[in-house]
Amino acid sequence: MAGTGHVLRRQPEAKIGRRRCQHRESGTRPSHYDLTMPRYLIIRRFSVDESEMPTVGRKSRELVEGDFPEITWEHSHVVVDGEGIVRTFCVYGAPDEDIVLEHSKRLGAHTIEGLHEIAGDVTPADFPPV
Repeated sequence: MAGTGHVLRRQPEAKIGRRRCQHRESGTRPSHYDLTMPRYLIIRRFSVDESEMPTVGRKSRELVEGDFPEITWEHSHVVVDGEGIVRTFCVYGAPDEDIVLEHSKRLGAHTIEGLHEIAGDVTPADFPPV
């Protein structure tokens, strides 16, 4: 994509999290991010319903704060489809993919639909007005 922004690129499944994103070498990530810490997007499908998600969120935070201090939970988007299936799209800063996977395993009540290292972020402000 042309422009000054950074684009989230999907990595091949066999190589997810195994290659260093170019932004860490070039320093093109926004200055408020730790350039040395990879960031990951994890997509989860939960086996609990929407009403149980506050409990799941609390447990996730407790795990990060107590057992995984090297992880930074940036934010999550929660989506509930027409059948009531809950999915989350969560962004974590973590030294490697294995730590994110271990946190996820300990959290439970879900399956992982995707785990991707984030190459960068874009907002409308990254592009000139029309």
